Amino acid sequence: MGVDVVGLTSTHIGEGVGLLGDIYRLTLTYGDGAEGPPTLILKFPTTAPEYRGVADALAYFTREVQFYQRAAADAPFNTGKCHLAVMADDSTDFVLVLEDLSYLTAPDQLEGLSATQAEAAITSIAKHHAQWWNHDDLAELELPYLPVAADIYQAVLPDMFRASWAACKAAVPELVAHPEVSAFGDRYAELIPTMMPSIDQPRTWVHGDLRADNLMFGADGAPTMLDFQIMGQSVGTYDVAYLMSQSVPVEIRRNHEDTIVRAYHQQLVDSGVTDYSWEQCWEDYRLCLAFCLIYPVTGYDKLDELNERGRALIDTMLERSVQA
Repeated sequence: MGVDVVGLTSTHIGEGVGLLGDIYRLTLTYGDGAEGPPTLILKFPTTAPEYRGVADALAYFTREVQFYQRAAADAPFNTGKCHLAVMADDSTDFVLVLEDLSYLTAPDQLEGLSATQAEAAITSIAKHHAQWWNHDDLAELELPYLPVAADIYQAVLPDMFRASWAACKAAVPELVAHPEVSAFGDRYAELIPTMMPSIDQPRTWVHGDLRADNLMFGADGAPTMLDFQIMGQSVGTYDVAYLMSQSVPVEIRRNHEDTIVRAYHQQLVDSGVTDYSWEQCWEDYRLCLAFCLIYPVTGYDKLDELNERGRALIDTMLERSVQA
């Protein structure tokens, strides 16, 4: 049964943050006797052709729409309510109508997460990882949820990193001057064929972009997760390392890293994972820390497209990643 909406206004939000989506907050007015949420979030694909091409090639929009259609309701973490998730039959045009979560607290990735917030997010995603741990259905999910060692990534990422690494060293030489960091960055592209298969197993369904700007927290500290466009398949510590190395301030990570990663492993065990030792978890975490250097580095290849906050964000992410 339809609801009588007699008026609405829209406000563009998230500019300079969500490059792959145009996001609006709708404020709705209802007819006499009609009830509904006072506001909703509307998400469309980006209109920027350079980003749209990448998103289409890697099926980012399809990943998010299908997650809401087929898995969000059963996910063991909070996602907020999805009222509508549809995609065109003849293109990747889509629309998402989502619950407005502005009543939750949104952390700032520049400020970084507290140890309590990081542990809450990581133990929450661990339940999802356990749910999909070496699951029989992962093979049929490979399209669109690509494994981290997929051929397209191994073909594209080495050249992408080389160009971005040169730009990174030119832009912020002081952040990558440590001899071990500099040497690792110089070899990173040639190490990709070794690193990527090493973090591909044991395989689960990962968020892929688990960072502070994609999290919100309730008054009870429970996290809600956003933005599922980069979901894929890899070892679960991929999400852990990405969050810890780029969304947690250096000193907080150093002081709480062992405790938080052990809490992740314990949650896997408590959720039924029986074939994954702590020693293997820690080794996978270290490998993923190394691999995740690619995220801030690739931001330096298009510095002229970043706003002030975007530039500050990649500098901060790079410094944290290098220290990790």
